[in-house]
Amino acid sequence: MIIRLMGEIDVHSFRADSLLLEQPVISNLMMPDGISDSDMINWVGWSLDSGAANRLEEDEEFRGQVETAGRYLTGLHQPGLKDEQFIMLLILRERWPIGSKAKFKTIADRVGASHTYHLMACPIQEGVDFNDDGSDVISRGKITACHGSSYEAVTKTICEQFWFTTIFEKSLLTLALTG
Repeated sequence: MIIRLMGEIDVHSFRADSLLLEQPVISNLMMPDGISDSDMINWVGWSLDSGAANRLEEDEEFRGQVETAGRYLTGLHQPGLKDEQFIMLLILRERWPIGSKAKFKTIADRVGASHTYHLMACPIQEGVDFNDDGSDVISRGKITACHGSSYEAVTKTICEQFWFTTIFEKSLLTLALTG
């Protein structure tokens, strides 16, 4: 199975043999009162929102933690993901309503983030080859992942809940040109 984590700035794809159905222990994410799934999402969102591309490439421990969290979050949202399938998880900044910044900042601070994040799992795609040169098939999988009848609902939800990001803007442009 191929899991793609798409954050505000960085995108990380990896192959996984299995999903995690129980919350993993991540050394960078330890709290005395335990961590919630929301904390896990905020940590992964922050990890992909803070220029993690070099760190993901160079720091094996950090990459392993992000991938472990990705396997767990995928297991929560798509526990039936199979070997030859592809899924993209969008982990984007949450829009904070006016007057509630302190409440959301407290939640973000739990994991050292400057924002809170929402996770949306795009529909599962079949038969994607991770080793495709130039990742053309993965790119087409990404384009079609949130396309179709559920695409309008996904777009509406994203526009209401998340900051309208450059990556998302480019994805919408790509979908408009290819759809």
